[in-house]
Amino acid sequence: GVRYSLRDEKILFSHLKNVFAVFDSEQIISLVCKPIITGLLRGGEAINRQIQINSSGDKFSVLGIACQWKSNKVQFNYGGGSEIVQMVLATPGIRVNDLMPNQTNAAFFCTKYADAETLSMLIDAGCNLSQRDHHGR
Repeated sequence: GVRYSLRDEKILFSHLKNVFAVFDSEQIISLVCKPIITGLLRGGEAINRQIQINSSGDKFSVLGIACQWKSNKVQFNYGGGSEIVQMVLATPGIRVNDLMPNQTNAAFFCTKYADAETLSMLIDAGCNLSQRDHHGR
């Protein structure tokens, strides 16, 4: 679940804004943070919203974005880690098998850009490890 100190909406937004500051855009930070906050504090479908975070127009789920933490930490000094994935997975209504633009789910990004602990969290949440990408891999 959410750490007790982060149960206040303003404190949680400030924490997530610092974590997602790598995207260096108030609009992107807002688009990522608000669905997490809404889901974590109020429940609901906002946590599953697809968010455009790059110029290619591709949209990714909040879970898919969170599962790329290790790569973003190295490339951009991203402030998050597996605790963000844990918070997202604890959100009522989270759909762990939503597909990304390449037809993979969060497990693909986790395997490539996170760690075994994070993958274990996805498995425990029921993530489909048999999902193939748009190339059938």
